[in-house]
Amino acid sequence: RVHNTTAWYKASENPSILLVANDLSGQTAQESIIRFTNEATTGFDPAFDSHFLAGYAPLFYSVAGNERLSTNALPESGGTVQIPFEFVKNDGSSFTIEAKTISNINGAVILNDLKTGASQDLTLAPVYNFTSAEGDNAKRFLLTFSHVGIGENAITQPISVYTAGNSIYISSKTGAAPEGEVYIYNMIGQLIIQQKLSGHNITKISMNMSIGYYLVKVIAGENVYSAKVFVN
Repeated sequence: RVHNTTAWYKASENPSILLVANDLSGQTAQESIIRFTNEATTGFDPAFDSHFLAGYAPLFYSVAGNERLSTNALPESGGTVQIPFEFVKNDGSSFTIEAKTISNINGAVILNDLKTGASQDLTLAPVYNFTSAEGDNAKRFLLTFSHVGIGENAITQPISVYTAGNSIYISSKTGAAPEGEVYIYNMIGQLIIQQKLSGHNITKISMNMSIGYYLVKVIAGENVYSAKVFVN
């Protein structure tokens, strides 16, 4: 039994991701949709977003501010996108999260399990298997991917910015260790961290900050890379 009250949007219209959380024993499932449209904002948009409604399936929804969403529409933007997902088990104990549809998203779509520390590229392995117990933290998953706007050409960026737990990572995709500076800002524009890249393929920055979104700017030579990330 699939529980979702929102009509599915055609994959050809906008970049989109359809995730389904499956209860393997109870044979129930919960859909969650991420899609991009130029008219949407990062907050709740009644014309594009849908609130999550619980049913018999496990609770599975994306989070935008204080809103729990079954359909989460976001504005077109480049760079790294990170979307927190919450999960609460039902009577089952063994579950999967499956990427049913990934449309017009360029590059890897990484599902990060914040409980176990595991990460899986859903474009290569679309079904993630996991277990859940009573009392688990609902703030369990983080979806990370790079996205370009409609009509833009996909460009492979040599630097990737992502998070795991309370740390931010800057990784070189070329194998060469980049040189430069990292600037991290909170969402009101205050600079909270500035430091040099480590000189290795991966620079790790531990964040002793509150949970939430942060802006990361990397200046390497004449190039500037930016990303909005979620620190748990």
